[in-house]
Parts: sequence; C-alpha cells; structure tokens
Amino acid sequence: MKHAAVWLPGDPWVHQDAARSAAETVFANDNALPLVAGWARLGLALQAVNSGDVVPAAEQYAAVGSWHSTFMATLSISVDRLLGLTARTIGKPDQAMNHFEAGLVFCRASGFKPKVASTCYDYAETLIERNGAGDNAKARLLLEESLSIFTELGMRPLMESLQALHERASDQPVRASAYPDGLTQREVEVLGLVTAGKIDQEIAEELFISVNTVGNQWRSILSKTDSANRTEAAAYAIRRRLGPDEETAGE
Repeated sequence: MKHAAVWLPGDPWVHQDAARSAAETVFANDNALPLVAGWARLGLALQAVNSGDVVPAAEQYAAVGSWHSTFMATLSISVDRLLGLTARTIGKPDQAMNHFEAGLVFCRASGFKPKVASTCYDYAETLIERNGAGDNAKARLLLEESLSIFTELGMRPLMESLQALHERASDQPVRASAYPDGLTQREVEVLGLVTAGKIDQEIAEELFISVNTVGNQWRSILSKTDSANRTEAAAYAIRRRLGPDEETAGE
C-alpha cells in the first residue's frame, strides 16, 4: 500500500532517480566507504516506500536496521523516520511506531522543527491506519503539533495535507484492541520474547529497536497485565495464549 509521506525540500533522498543511480554506482564499487553505502541503502529504502513494494522494503529495512545503532548514529534524524516508513510498508505498524517515536525524541532534542513535523505526520498516519484503541486521539495530537510547526513556518501545501489527514482521523470509528487488557501488537511481541527467555538486549536486536524502547514497552506490559515481574508476566502470557508461537492468536 502506498502512503503520502510528507517530504521536505531538504530531505537528502527526495530526488529518487538520483538516489537510484547513486546506489547502483556505490554497490558496483567494492571500495565504497560504509557511510556512503549506508546513504545508498537509504535511497533504495525510500524508493521501496514510495512505490509500496514490500519485498525490497523488507530487504532494505533489514539492511538499514542492522547498522542503524552503530556507525550511522549521526544520521538518526532521518534514519529513524525512514525505518518507520519501511516497517509500515511491509505491514508492521507497531514496529513502525517505535521507530517514529525514536525519531521524534531525536528530532525534538535537535530542535529541527521541520523534521519533527514530518515525523509527526507519518506517525499519525500509521496510527490512523492501525486504528487501535486510543490511536486516533494520539494521531490528532501529533497532527496538531505538526500543523502548528508548518503554520509557524508558512508551509501551506503541507498544511493542507495535514488538515486532510486530521479530518480522516476525526471521521474514523475506533476499533477495539485485538489483544487482552489493551496490549498492543508490539507489546505482545515483546512479551512473547520475554516468555521465551530473551533478555532486553536480545529483544532489541531481534525487533530492531533500542534497549530503552524495550524497557518502555516492558513497563507498559507490567502495568497492563498487573504483573510484578517477568515470571508473573510470562505466566499471564501462557494463560492468555500469548507465547512466542501464539502471539498472533488475537489477530
């Protein structure tokens, strides 16, 4: 499925033809620097997002995610958002939202308002598409933040796109959570991995998220399941058939 992501004139991969050509040149050169190869990967990921091609999106998502937390830290302001878009393209909205959340934290800390606004837009669109409990309300807050920034900067074409998405969020009926006690799909994934005996670092690596994000998810899981520790949460998962081999049972 294609999505109308908001791209800013300063985004480094707006010109897709140039990105594709550059990527082909880089990958044909065995001596290309890792940083340059990373930028080429970002260009290919963008193409997959804009075309809605699931297979190349999955390939680039895995490739970009594998080095994102190491030597590409300086590009996080753009990479987190693109990881979110590729995750959404391959049908993993919960994974996408974790990337958007990480991107917002980085962008807000950097003070780069246009990036905050565009990431809010993509995050909100993903929430609206998922339409789980509380998603529309959160999407509207994100869109209000984005609209406020674009209004301040006088970016009228983008303001119109935001207003259209805000109307879509307001008109859409709320769908109840598919999992017990309001657990999200991502929280069920984390719970399943905990039940399988994985530690936080292993969970972070498997789901392409940070250890801090795993910690946030885990605190939410403990609260929603009324569990005091991993043992109680694992017992809850087993009772509710939310183990690692059954985590999609609620879908």
